[in-house]
Amino acid sequence: MNDLHDVYLRQGETLYVGKPDSMRVLPGKERVKLRYWVSDPKATKLIVYWLSRTDSVVVDIPQRSSPNDTLELIIDGLVENQYSFTLHTMNSEFKNRSIALQASGMVYGDQFQNSLLNRLVASGTLSSNSQLEITWLGAVEKGIGSEIAYRATDGSSKTVFVPMDDAVTVIDGVAGDVTYRTLFLPETTAIDTFYTEWESYTPTLEERVDPANFSRWNPVGIPYVHYSEAFSVEKLWDDDPASRYLFLTEVGQPFSFTFDMGITISLTRFKAFMEPGQLFTGQSVESFELWGAPTPDVTDDFGSGWYKLGEYRFTRPSEQGGTTDEDRTLGLAGEEFSVDSDAPPVRYIRFVVKKSWSDSPYVTLGDLRFWGQLTP
Repeated sequence: MNDLHDVYLRQGETLYVGKPDSMRVLPGKERVKLRYWVSDPKATKLIVYWLSRTDSVVVDIPQRSSPNDTLELIIDGLVENQYSFTLHTMNSEFKNRSIALQASGMVYGDQFQNSLLNRLVASGTLSSNSQLEITWLGAVEKGIGSEIAYRATDGSSKTVFVPMDDAVTVIDGVAGDVTYRTLFLPETTAIDTFYTEWESYTPTLEERVDPANFSRWNPVGIPYVHYSEAFSVEKLWDDDPASRYLFLTEVGQPFSFTFDMGITISLTRFKAFMEPGQLFTGQSVESFELWGAPTPDVTDDFGSGWYKLGEYRFTRPSEQGGTTDEDRTLGLAGEEFSVDSDAPPVRYIRFVVKKSWSDSPYVTLGDLRFWGQLTP
């Protein structure tokens, strides 16, 4: 009656090796990293199967000081695909194999690489003081950042990393030869970074229009006004938004004021600041137009020598009553606006207030700063 048991009893007791406690599959480029944990001290060999057990590898399990030590194994030479890996542990004699532990993961390759596109640049400028400023056009999926390479003013070649959440990048000491590429992780746990090809980028050469050359100027039909000399138009170019220009629009809105930049230049952009005490409220300008003229031979007629540089509105993040912290942060930083790229060079500026936040006859503006294109 014991015939079925005797054969096993004669073989003696078999002590099976414990299976790996857990495993993670970390994806890579034509490879994976298996991160696993083994607490059984009898486990000294590890066998890994994949592709339905048609491929495998056997490795020694390293000595470890603690059962909680992390063990890692890289399997390379894999084609891009989804893989299922099966792990067994064994003793030093390749016996007493454990039960299986399985986990799946992805391997990436040319297919993923060929799907990658460089992050787009909205605009880029290189100023006369060798400062490169790049404004990015949003983030890219699975992108972690970009690398910008350039020739520095000291003659050396430099590369900087720009995180993907940076909307604007400013780099000092740039002489030229700007190239960039974008870095990607297919998954947050990936062990390999993918890169787009290096792409050349030629920024617009520009300089800030020197406010020291600005002056009060008024053509026929657009008289000069201000509330008092303490709030004169000159306050717009003193680099202090708190010392604002305040005027009374007796004729209502829209209302124009003008000034002379002192130089004829192709404007590329400008930055406008509201008065800090009235952000997105009260007498501050809400929407406006910007016009320019190359000569002073203009009148209040928009068709007489004036060129429209753009139509704008201050962006209020909250779009609700009261000023939020986000509103205040943006308002104090000022807002940058682009100038129509087809506009001719101009010297004389006409700022047309379309609407203030409260429709008050009193209107205030903190500061205006302009940048223009240089000759390469």
